[in-house]
Amino acid sequence: MAVCGEIMGCTDASALNYNALATADDGSCEYPCTDIAATLTMNTTSFAYEIGWSLEDAEGNQIAGDGGSYANDETYLIDLCLQDGMDYQFNMSDSYGDGWGGATFSISADCGELAVGALEEGDAGFVAFTVDCGSTACEVPSSWDVTVTGSNHTIMVPAEALIADADGNAVTNGAVGVFFTNSDGDLQCAGYTVITGETVQIAAMGDDTTTPEVDGLSSGGDLVWMIWNCDAAEAIAAIATYTGGPETYTTNGLTFVESVTGVPAGPTCQTIDFPAGWSMFSTYMIADDMDLASVLAPIVDNVIIAKNNSGAAYLVEWAFNGVGEMVVGQGYQIKTDAEVSLEICGDYAFPEDNPIALTAGWNMVGFLRTDAADAISVLDDVNSSGNLIIAKDYNGAAYLPEWAFNGIGDMVPGQGYQLKTNTEDVLQYLSNDASYRTSSIEVTSNEVSHYAKVVATDNNMT
Repeated sequence: MAVCGEIMGCTDASALNYNALATADDGSCEYPCTDIAATLTMNTTSFAYEIGWSLEDAEGNQIAGDGGSYANDETYLIDLCLQDGMDYQFNMSDSYGDGWGGATFSISADCGELAVGALEEGDAGFVAFTVDCGSTACEVPSSWDVTVTGSNHTIMVPAEALIADADGNAVTNGAVGVFFTNSDGDLQCAGYTVITGETVQIAAMGDDTTTPEVDGLSSGGDLVWMIWNCDAAEAIAAIATYTGGPETYTTNGLTFVESVTGVPAGPTCQTIDFPAGWSMFSTYMIADDMDLASVLAPIVDNVIIAKNNSGAAYLVEWAFNGVGEMVVGQGYQIKTDAEVSLEICGDYAFPEDNPIALTAGWNMVGFLRTDAADAISVLDDVNSSGNLIIAKDYNGAAYLPEWAFNGIGDMVPGQGYQLKTNTEDVLQYLSNDASYRTSSIEVTSNEVSHYAKVVATDNNMT
């Protein structure tokens, strides 16, 4: 059936009563209070006369108000949204000047009573007051700005939903939002709502297919959650549980959230120990400057050469950096003239968020988990398809799937490993809160007891 004319309603996707079908805004949009949620309590007495009231700010601008008939001997509760630290004036009057018994009012918030007064018989009056609840409005960072597109997914966050940080502490002053990866590979907010203690909604925007860039969630895309904690001024990566509706982006979908809880932020620094001579290393940190020369700068006096998988080299003596920036998930060869330790600080590269692309042939990969894990279990997905030929550590100790031989044992944070595959593949590590199963293959050690340990070089034969 064709619909003629405009459909009136709230067209602001950030409003509580957003109407996706509306084509023209009718001014009915309702928004959650982002500062001090207050309640006007008005008690009428005597006769049901017309009562007029208004709330004004310090500049005389009306914030709220009404003039209408109120029944005799009734109590009215009206929601107000006030700003902490601001001056207000509450005005009240009746439409008659004779024999009117009056009315009383109070304005209160969680922090206490803000204003109280009574309208005497046949007059008008006002009460000036200042909101002083000792809190400030929560302001989300500009990185949470949302691009409104032509499609969205409604996500309801009930009042009883748990919003908590990684330690289980409830976040009551902040915001919760859904993110996606944009065209630049950065997380971008698709929609958020301020935490009010009441039922709120998020309008998570879908990708606008009429633009070349990725500016919203794609159909079937994961809902990536973040919490903004205003008290700590920090963003917290989070996961959600649901009570109903699709758990991936669906245009015009309706989803109900049970909880949004923070996940551990991961380490802020990693210390890597290098032996004298050749070794392989990797890092699970994303430094502010990932240029290999910058990362190795603290130990540059001990570095002779460093190389990536393709053989591009960083030659300290010649101040030549052919490697450029380090890539998350890649391993690197290095030669140092002494045992030395390197600390790398920055943001943690979560293993579940950083799949490692493998080329056919030899690869040099890093290890992104914070705890060691059995090489056979870690490489099981690559090996199960028959694609893994061999894996080696920098000492040349090998895992040979065809022979059910594991000379590596555990893969260790900070180390690099060489993998040889038949075809292209992807190495995906489990998150740190997931466990690999224990392998049934015994680890074989090739350490000698009567001879000096062989010094590793930059190549070896198994």
